[in-house]
Amino acid sequence: MLFRSLALALAAPADVLTQHNDNRRTGANTSETLLRVSEVAARFHRLWRLPADGQIMAQPLYLSNLKTRRRPEGANAVLFATMNNTLYAYEADRRPTASNDTLLWARWLGPPQENTNDDRNMDVFYTNDPGWGILSTPVIDRAAGIIYAVACLGERGGRLRLHALSLYDGTDRIPPRDIEASAGAKRLDPASQK
Repeated sequence: MLFRSLALALAAPADVLTQHNDNRRTGANTSETLLRVSEVAARFHRLWRLPADGQIMAQPLYLSNLKTRRRPEGANAVLFATMNNTLYAYEADRRPTASNDTLLWARWLGPPQENTNDDRNMDVFYTNDPGWGILSTPVIDRAAGIIYAVACLGERGGRLRLHALSLYDGTDRIPPRDIEASAGAKRLDPASQK
């Protein structure tokens, strides 16, 4: 993953717990007070790369002072998911070394659905990843210490599975559950666009 950040000190870090910052998906970060267009133009650049096992299609999330097994005292963290069905939590403020010392935890959720070149998903989501795994942005419940993610598993038309993982170490907080829905007599296909 290409990790980009600003070299700005924030007075009070604002967690990003869901896609576009809030449940209405406005994209507005109303807690931001220092960031201006001029600072982005002058200071925005790649600081380092973080290893990942697949393409990242979902929005990365951010938690300030996340307490984990590896960093019980807390660290600012970036969390992201890959099309290979892996969730990662990395320290956000330190450049990783060759030993990958900024990885707080990672969790693979199972083999992703195969993504073939003739699949209509290529046209819709512009992915060339061989796996069709976590596409949607996970959601964090900070108070409960849980990150929720939906993984696409198995063969073409495979199943969707909801996972509730501990923010502390990535283990299951609630057993995973398959998501099944039907409209009348027709089963909904997770790989379908409609």
